[in-house]
Amino acid sequence: MGLVVTAACDGAVAPARVSLYSYADTFAGQPVVFRWPASYLPIRYYAYPDDPLPRLVRRGLAQWEHQFLYGEFRAVLVADSTQADVIVAFEGLAPPPAEPDTAIPVPACEGVTTPILAGTTLERPLRVTLRWFSGYAPGQVAACLERVTPHELGHTLGLFNQSHAGADVTDLMHPFPQVYQPGPRDRTTVEVLYHSLPTVTPVPR
Repeated sequence: MGLVVTAACDGAVAPARVSLYSYADTFAGQPVVFRWPASYLPIRYYAYPDDPLPRLVRRGLAQWEHQFLYGEFRAVLVADSTQADVIVAFEGLAPPPAEPDTAIPVPACEGVTTPILAGTTLERPLRVTLRWFSGYAPGQVAACLERVTPHELGHTLGLFNQSHAGADVTDLMHPFPQVYQPGPRDRTTVEVLYHSLPTVTPVPR
């Protein structure tokens, strides 16, 4: 007589050794879980050619790709914005060239990522806008953009929420990012997200 084993799973579970934060946000009173389907890979990003934006985006995408064990997320920069799934731009002029300041992080810039939903469909392209503030030294602006760009790219992966609950300064998705790359909780959270059932899907290509 054979042995029959059944298993049920309510969703992906984080490894007990590392905590995670909520990746779902709420729009129109409904929780939203989004991740790029495997059939869309690589996700196509367009960065306006204002220096240093393409370098920042390329670096940030590589950092996020490295968080996945099995290539669940891959991205590529494209030269045609009409073919992009995500568009990244500066608001106004590009910042003055400078080496990033290594002192204590200051809020010399900010970013906005705005998902637009139509029912259970996510409009494409997602748009990321980066803004820098002239009241800070160029090196402070450069350092801020090195942190905020990958933070905003994290939102485009589906980490719509900030790491508010139990926020850790080692989280790249902290409301005020103070690190330059994803930390352990970012890795755990995005891995769990990419093995969870989404509630919204992107507009077909």
